[in-house]
Amino acid sequence: MIAVGKHNNSLVIIPYEYTEEFITPVTVHATTRQQIQFRLQTGRFINE
Repeated sequence: MIAVGKHNNSLVIIPYEYTEEFITPVTVHATTRQQIQFRLQTGRFINE
């Protein structure tokens, strides 16, 4: 699971690990809309 959002003027992706009881953020990555679109098109990300 990932979250995409703004931090200051940067677009960031935050991947999460999750179990039945906990959701834990792993790290924060600065990215671009182009990178997100490419990952959606190639199937690396799935919009659910």
